[in-house]
Amino acid sequence: RCTFTTGEQCLEWWRRLTTALAPLTSLQDTFAAAYAAWAKEQPPASVHRALMRASHAPQRHWFGPEVERLGFTPKGAWRVTAANAEYKLCPSYPPLLLVPATIGDEDLDSVARFRAMRRMPAVVWRHRGNGAVIARSSQPEVGWLGWRSNEDERLLAAYVTACNADRGTQPPATNKQLKLLIVDARSYASAVTNRARGGGCECQQYYPAADIQFMCLPNIHHVRRSFHQLRALVADSDDQANWHSNLERTLWPQYVSGVCRAAGVVARAVLAARPVLVHCSDGWDRTPQIVAAAQLALDPYYRTVEGFRVLIEREWLDFGHKFADRCGHQFGAEDPNERSPIFLQWLDVVHQMMLQYPCSFEFNEAYLIKLATHVHSCMFGTFLCNTRRERIECRADGAAHVWHLLRAPAYRNHLYSPHQHQQVLWVDCSVRAMQPWWGMLCGEREREREHDPPHLDPPPQNGLMTKTRSCDNLLSDGEKHTTQRRRSDPSIAPDVMKLSSLVGRDSRALTDSCVDELAPAHAHPGPAPAHLPRATPSPQPSTSQIEVEGLNPEHFSQPSGSASSSLERELVRAATGTDCTDSTDSSPPRLRAAPHPTPHSQVPLTSLY
Repeated sequence: RCTFTTGEQCLEWWRRLTTALAPLTSLQDTFAAAYAAWAKEQPPASVHRALMRASHAPQRHWFGPEVERLGFTPKGAWRVTAANAEYKLCPSYPPLLLVPATIGDEDLDSVARFRAMRRMPAVVWRHRGNGAVIARSSQPEVGWLGWRSNEDERLLAAYVTACNADRGTQPPATNKQLKLLIVDARSYASAVTNRARGGGCECQQYYPAADIQFMCLPNIHHVRRSFHQLRALVADSDDQANWHSNLERTLWPQYVSGVCRAAGVVARAVLAARPVLVHCSDGWDRTPQIVAAAQLALDPYYRTVEGFRVLIEREWLDFGHKFADRCGHQFGAEDPNERSPIFLQWLDVVHQMMLQYPCSFEFNEAYLIKLATHVHSCMFGTFLCNTRRERIECRADGAAHVWHLLRAPAYRNHLYSPHQHQQVLWVDCSVRAMQPWWGMLCGEREREREHDPPHLDPPPQNGLMTKTRSCDNLLSDGEKHTTQRRRSDPSIAPDVMKLSSLVGRDSRALTDSCVDELAPAHAHPGPAPAHLPRATPSPQPSTSQIEVEGLNPEHFSQPSGSASSSLERELVRAATGTDCTDSTDSSPPRLRAAPHPTPHSQVPLTSLY
């Protein structure tokens, strides 16, 4: 709460805060534009000026090198089309696309009209060994009337034909033509519900060369709600006894596990030489999560620093993930319902892979944390706007790029082994294997907590520990409570428990002390009985010593007929192993000296009770 002395100051600060929180109107209002203008005025030798020079240096686009690396031959079963050069075929797609060679550009326009947001199926990756490809798209607009598109059906059938024609460098042993696997990120109920809004899913009857599998991943609203609960749970400073149960209720580990499981389905199908088409509703949220995670598991090139940059630029930036809407950076208008940490959830998936395969990635966890930070910081122009077309129109390339910052040696993984990273990453997708990403959730607070010394409760002051059935308050309750009696406890006073301090003493010395205290009170004139030899004298314990052990010295001077005589006889009998009563002699008995004790004959006084 802010307090001001005058109403004018309060109004002025309200205007400032309202202006700062208002939606952005143009790229010039972002921090990236202000930082770029400031960095250009710095000395040539400064780090900021060097970052701007590296960002504006000419770089080769990812498309050409990737087509060559993945083995797409120019005159083979696949071709590169420039039908989207002016972004008329699909405004949210890159200008160059990979399609089967048997499909013309006219058919592509018909397919785009049949798919939501005109996001037609496009190839993004190919397995060089068996020739299987991964494609992505949006949902078909089937509607309640069950519309169909012949061009779309021919395009999906052409994927199977092209994969069988180009078997790669290591073709499978069988020549059997395998079906296309359509991976729908939604549940079947959600796909059917979308038919009311003109969407839907592929009808198995119209696509005989394809199989459909639903992944049941949540939409952006469920992911946003889950992340809000996770953030509130981590921000709570109280030590909650049911913290892990609350973490499970957020459903964040379940959602991350679902993305890993869907990526595993795609990877297994590709290794079985089956082409795969992945889509959700619009094809820009759950689709890049599955496709990028599957490629990260299959292709070791994407686990390098350069390959990871290419993967994000292709699957997330050029294929139109709505960073502006999902991160709240949209110009002109802002819809809170469009916000959702989809990209952050995928980074959490990458983090789970790194935990299970720590030597397979060239970059470290700090790389992912810094990347997640600058997605929302607006310091760089890399993640501004929703599509590649919007970034070109807004001239976002004039700002600095985050990739040059992430090339620093501090973001390299020292455990990276280039000779052992060629394997396929089979991630454990179980929920119990999903670990919280503390570095992202807690940040500096978690690193400070690691250096704090462990907190230990002080020991009890009175030396007593509360008898309790739970171990929660065993130490703390001993400081403020005394021993409480139960029905199962023996009938003893609390002070008697202090006799446990005599456990390590010699039992013979204790016996002699008791004899010397008893003998003056019970001695009578005349000789002692012959069968009871006189006890050997021993040093008499002081009064203070007896008081410490909870016994009053005056108790030992009581007459023989008092109530304390029975207690005295029990003490002597337990300590010496002899009976101090004699039925044939009416005179008070003399105690017989106990044999010299051995370590095995010492009896702790606490065992008497």
